[in-house]
Amino acid sequence: MSKRRTSGSGSVFEWKKRNPKTGELEVVGWCAIADLGVVGGKRSRKTKYGQSQKELAKWLNETLDKSEHGTLAKPGRLTVADWLTTWLKGLDARPRTIQHYEGNVRLHIIPGLGSKPLAKLTPADVEKFLAERRGAGLAPRTVHHLRAVLRNALKKAVRNRLIPYNVAAEADPPRVPRVEMKTFDRDQVRQLLEALKGSHLEALFVLAVGLGVREGELLGTRWMDIDMDLGVLQITRELQRLDGEFVLTEPKSQTSHRALPLSDPAVKVLRAHRAWWANEKLRLGSHWIDEWDLVFVGPQGEPLHAKAVWREWRRILKASGLPVIRVHDLRHTAGTLLREAGVDAKVVQETLGHSSISTTLDTYGHVTPGLRAQGAAAQAVILGG
Repeated sequence: MSKRRTSGSGSVFEWKKRNPKTGELEVVGWCAIADLGVVGGKRSRKTKYGQSQKELAKWLNETLDKSEHGTLAKPGRLTVADWLTTWLKGLDARPRTIQHYEGNVRLHIIPGLGSKPLAKLTPADVEKFLAERRGAGLAPRTVHHLRAVLRNALKKAVRNRLIPYNVAAEADPPRVPRVEMKTFDRDQVRQLLEALKGSHLEALFVLAVGLGVREGELLGTRWMDIDMDLGVLQITRELQRLDGEFVLTEPKSQTSHRALPLSDPAVKVLRAHRAWWANEKLRLGSHWIDEWDLVFVGPQGEPLHAKAVWREWRRILKASGLPVIRVHDLRHTAGTLLREAGVDAKVVQETLGHSSISTTLDTYGHVTPGLRAQGAAAQAVILGG
């Protein structure tokens, strides 16, 4: 009797041969086939014959386990493409992150470095590859991401004892020009708050500029995440669009899970938005399709596309005469103004959901006119003014 494993992994079954004298199939032993998936762009399988079903089942489990951890091939024969394919199969990350990594691996890293033996890859190989990608016209930040993806993949290869050290980490990273952040000052924020009145996305932009919440986090916010009596907004989900479909995923990092206090103006604008939302739901009746009970939705209650947010945002800015900046720049505006208002950097980190205080200080440690004024006032106190 054959013993089948789960689909896509492999199987152990009776090995039969036709008797040349009788013409009938006869069982002569057992056969195990391990399906290793796509390795280096080709479907890979390993086959083993034997007389013991138990031994072949053990071999199959060991083979699949080695394949999963990248230790199946001898280190000298394992290529960069082999390892990257194995690493991607076991990657535990958000769907969009996995999609981003797969694209970088498939379009750039495997074509450039895939044929090289993993054990012989050097920092010079990585630096040459990055320089070639830059010479091919890729933006510096994109090339920087390629190095980051390769570094993450090789980090696990080091843990699995496939290579002695991480050559991508040793390779010099490409220089990425620092982009000047575009933010609104206090007067521009006041002008913006006036311009937002009457927009069906007023509450979204108010939360973005007041708390620095990421756009995807706002679009993934459900009414159950908001307690307007206590004045608390829980960040627990993020809306993403993958392969044309909307999905609710975990936030960017563990620190992105956070509870944010809502000011009275924020609660007021949320209550008004809730009333609009309830009226639309009542008006559309069975045509309302908000399956996730999202706070910010499209015309029929469907998840709101980022392009629709951008169109409304751009319309508001042009009508108000304010400079056109990205929606994401409202997050930078919030971080900058919080620091300028004297809010402790640790509080700003927790509000924005940064993974470390160094990220907050690196991003918002620059000196603004407001901070200079604070410094001058402190100096006057020191000098007895």
